[in-house]
Amino acid sequence: MRAIGSASHSRNFRSASLTQRTGAGAQSQRTGQGAGSKRTAAGSPTQGTGSGSPTQGSGTGSAAPKFGSRAERREYLKSLSPNDRVAFHEGRQAARIQKGIADGTLTPEEAKGLQEKQASIAEAKSRAMADGKIDEGEFKELRKMQKEASRDIFEQRHNETEVAPAEGERTSRIEGHQNNLRTRLQAGLNDGSVAGSEASSLMDQQTKIAEALGRAMADGKMDETEYNQLRELQREASRNIFSARHTGGIRG
Repeated sequence: MRAIGSASHSRNFRSASLTQRTGAGAQSQRTGQGAGSKRTAAGSPTQGTGSGSPTQGSGTGSAAPKFGSRAERREYLKSLSPNDRVAFHEGRQAARIQKGIADGTLTPEEAKGLQEKQASIAEAKSRAMADGKIDEGEFKELRKMQKEASRDIFEQRHNETEVAPAEGERTSRIEGHQNNLRTRLQAGLNDGSVAGSEASSLMDQQTKIAEALGRAMADGKMDETEYNQLRELQREASRNIFSARHTGGIRG
């Protein structure tokens, strides 16, 4: 890494994060990959580019509900039928896979395997619905499958195997990941899942990444080594944010 250069890349995240609203700017950040338009494999429960409407296919509406807290999310899920709850998680997982394709964190081989698992869950759901409803035992089995799939999506999006960006796309890729990290952290601050010293530590980590990005861009470009170092910092930060926001485990 080089000496700190552009101030625009090294601005302090602590002050910016407290005013940034969940999702603001992050959804419009482009990665330069164009992969967001790819379709999932046949049989995938939902087809999308990462919009992730959690109610798609559930019969509960087309707009994704916004949750101000974990309690609101829990109450919303309790209000759904077993079929709609499974559909809710189907939509979330399909969106996460598409996002991984778009931002390069999933290789084609990883995405194919994850999509095949989604197809298997969809088939199991169809069998469960053969009599027109999902009973308690079937629901528990489907949720077990979805939790395993969710864990696989998370692990494969956070390993070192990624689709390498072209030289001219490294900076936009890093900035896209930074926007996503900030959005997730702000969401944790908003819903109370991240607070106190934990929040301070996570914001400090974002500041350090921004400073490292500034040093990397001191000469106006980012080489492969600098890119890989920044991505490792970002993967670590992403895992830390996940751990802080999901103390009860993976939700699917």
